[in-house]
Amino acid sequence: MSECLSRANRLRKASGFQEVFKRALPASNAALVIFALRNGAAGTPRLGLAVGRKAGGAVERNRLKRRLRAIFRRHASRLPAADIVVVARACAADLSAGELEEAFMRLTGESLNRTGK
Repeated sequence: MSECLSRANRLRKASGFQEVFKRALPASNAALVIFALRNGAAGTPRLGLAVGRKAGGAVERNRLKRRLRAIFRRHASRLPAADIVVVARACAADLSAGELEEAFMRLTGESLNRTGK
């Protein structure tokens, strides 16, 4: 399995992030805020990450992003064609792998159900 997300599985442009922020309803907990918007035209789920400096130094932020991308890759085949933006809060780096994965999947489902499109 490749360590990177393919181009088809990444949200890369600011306009893609803005579209998701504008149209999707968020689901959140203390560590993550997830915006998910169904996108049938894409055909595959796409991930965008926003990890600010409050989440820690560069090493901690990059580690958190690697963990979130790994969770996404592990579950991508079960996710619908949707654009998913994850905003990590300061305490996200303190979660265990299992807690982070459970929060990601639960909040993604909640956001997709709320948006309903």
